[in-house]
Amino acid sequence: MSNNSLGAIPASDSESDGVYEQTASEFESEIELETNENEHENNNAESVALEDLCLNGAASEVPSLEQNDENDVSDVSEEDDSDAHSETSFQDITDQLIAEISAGEYPCLICTEDITPKSKIWNCPTCYRVYDIDCISDWAGRGLKAPIPPGEANKNKRPNWKCPSCNGAFEKQPKTYTCWCGKVQDPFVNELVPHSCGQTCGQSIDCVHGCSSACHPGPHVECSAMGPVMSCACGRSRRQWPCVLTPYKGWSCEVVCGEIMPCGEHTCSRQCHTGLCSVCVETTPAKCFCGKTEKNITCHMDEEMQNQNGRYSCEDVCDTLFDCGIHKCEEICHPFVSHECPLIPSRQTHCYCGQTKNEDLGIERTKCTDAVPTCSLTCSKTLSSCDHKCPQKCHSGDCPPCKETVKMHCSCGRQTFSVPCGTSETPKCTHKCAALLSCRKHYCMDECCEWEAVAIQREKQRKKTGAQIPVEEPKHHCEKNCNRLLKCGIHRCPDRCHSGACKPCMQATSWDDVNCPCGRTTTYAPIRCGTALEVCAWPCERDPPCGHRRIQHTCHSDSEPCPPCPVLMNKPCQCGKSTVKGVRCFQTQVTCSQTCGELLACGVHKCSKHCHVPGECEECTHGCGKTLSCGHVCKAPCHAPFPCDESELCKEKVEVTCECGNIVEERECGGSKSTKRHEEELPCSADCYNKQRLKNMAGALDIAVTRSGERVIDYAAIMFEYPEEIIDFYRQEPSFCIEMEQKIAALVNDESKKVLRFPPMHTAQRAFLHQLAEVYGFTSISQDPEPYRSVSIMQNFPYAAKPPITIRDCVMRRNSSV
Repeated sequence: MSNNSLGAIPASDSESDGVYEQTASEFESEIELETNENEHENNNAESVALEDLCLNGAASEVPSLEQNDENDVSDVSEEDDSDAHSETSFQDITDQLIAEISAGEYPCLICTEDITPKSKIWNCPTCYRVYDIDCISDWAGRGLKAPIPPGEANKNKRPNWKCPSCNGAFEKQPKTYTCWCGKVQDPFVNELVPHSCGQTCGQSIDCVHGCSSACHPGPHVECSAMGPVMSCACGRSRRQWPCVLTPYKGWSCEVVCGEIMPCGEHTCSRQCHTGLCSVCVETTPAKCFCGKTEKNITCHMDEEMQNQNGRYSCEDVCDTLFDCGIHKCEEICHPFVSHECPLIPSRQTHCYCGQTKNEDLGIERTKCTDAVPTCSLTCSKTLSSCDHKCPQKCHSGDCPPCKETVKMHCSCGRQTFSVPCGTSETPKCTHKCAALLSCRKHYCMDECCEWEAVAIQREKQRKKTGAQIPVEEPKHHCEKNCNRLLKCGIHRCPDRCHSGACKPCMQATSWDDVNCPCGRTTTYAPIRCGTALEVCAWPCERDPPCGHRRIQHTCHSDSEPCPPCPVLMNKPCQCGKSTVKGVRCFQTQVTCSQTCGELLACGVHKCSKHCHVPGECEECTHGCGKTLSCGHVCKAPCHAPFPCDESELCKEKVEVTCECGNIVEERECGGSKSTKRHEEELPCSADCYNKQRLKNMAGALDIAVTRSGERVIDYAAIMFEYPEEIIDFYRQEPSFCIEMEQKIAALVNDESKKVLRFPPMHTAQRAFLHQLAEVYGFTSISQDPEPYRSVSIMQNFPYAAKPPITIRDCVMRRNSSV
């Protein structure tokens, strides 16, 4: 069917005006001819509609083509706002370019210099950005010389350069300065529209007309002319629209086609359409080839299978008598052929296998009912199911099924089996498929999978290229449900098991609008799971329960508490002993930091916890501490008010000596409530008397002896002297000096203690500590101002050492020498 929907569209932009005049005149002559012939009854209505269209500038809705050839044309009234907006935005870009270039305030993105009406420019046809011609030419030249990336070298990609603004690709290097429309090279300076030649733009804007504006920068405005008169797809109707609404691809008048179909009996029932009419789908009664059955078939099937004795096969046995009148046709219902009996003597001249003539077997057949002889040879006919030969002796009827065995690969191709020839089922091995399914989580694990080789090859390709190759074989599409917990934390993924992350939860948590607590902000239904509700910017209207003034904060949900009240108050502490000032209103636990001191449940010890709620005293974890009958302290946990358990003997170690103290032994106390501790003295031995005699002699001679009675002369102790300041201060405060000396001496062997700090003291005492620390090899410093100034001594292990004698011994030695 002919379709003159587009008329004569110009071949090039330069010839568009002349071609359009010729096209319009042709359409006018066609309209006159159509009016004279009076082919349609609605010409008057169309002319009235055309007048309304020309006067009001609006077109009625364009009838749509068939579903596979639709128009994008819509009603003018629906596009008025969008067209006006686009025209306004286009005009804004043009006006802005003209104003900025005229004022010399338009910068070139490459050199950052301002472009003026006297500059030589080039503008990008995509983003309309303007550049200096020298800058953009140099930019393009360097872009064309840049090497093509390795990944694009095999794509036959030609060298190109990119616009600095929009990144649009161009293959030609701009070298000449032209006006905006490109008609004039090196135009004169135009003060009204810089770089404009003043001629009509005329550039193509996707219609039969060109841009009607004067040479201008920026985008072209939409065509405002009327389009040509357009015929519908069937050619019965003609209409005209504004150019921007003209359906240049064709339109449908929605009248039934009515053309005679190829069958010659029916007409086309489709609405006005392009191209040829489709096949006839009307139904018509028809008989099968053998004439046993009858049914309705589509008309186009009747044309394809037309035959003088039927239209289709009923798939039943023909059962038509041959010309002999005795035998019948055993073939499936088929188109008409001459039914000659295949058993007549003139046709059946050989035995059944066809290798021996009837005459050679000594049999003469005179009619079709005579038996066909069989020879002694092997049948050797090629079986219908395979290429093997029939191994039976010459026989009548069909050959039996093939009983040969053949080698056949299993489905996965890993093993070979011997199977009967002609078997329809492929043998299977027990190898389990190790291919990953489409989800890339589960494995196929089917026995003898025919698609395993494809999956293995795809996995190798994926590892080699790193590309995600989709699974094409249905066998390896995972059919399990994903059922993973979605990000909402409530619902699970309903899709089939898949790779990658699950889709966002599409469940709707609410089908009703949800208002914020103050009612001023609404989140409209349906609300998808995981969607954050609209944040209300209005202030919260809840009053604090304490009665103080509101704290300024935005509206929030009921599950979120208001900010705590920061007002300062006087509140009683938890133990009730005092009132704490300056406590914030929201604080409920106020402490005075005093020790509780309440008697514990044992009735002996006191609570050492700091200020706490009454009734929450600690459990007693102290030791008993009571004195046992033997005089030692009870080391059991506190068991008040019950008495100490003295049923067992005390196992504390006590020293038992002889009268002179030479013999010392450690023994268990052994005391209890019923027995006394071991207090007896050990008897002195002969050694005791001997040592006592030596001691007396050494004392008389001022000679030191050991406990065993050996003579010892400590030259270091004899030669060592303390500084005079230490000796003098010791004589003033001996008790203080002895106490400090013992503490410093204990620090020598105590590696765990790094610093020994003394309490604040006066200057003379601090000076004594500094001098004594120096004698021991320690470093000492003074800290804090008066009257809190104190001394700290730092550990110096292993370089610190005790003096050979104490200060007391040194003073006694001096006194004895005087």
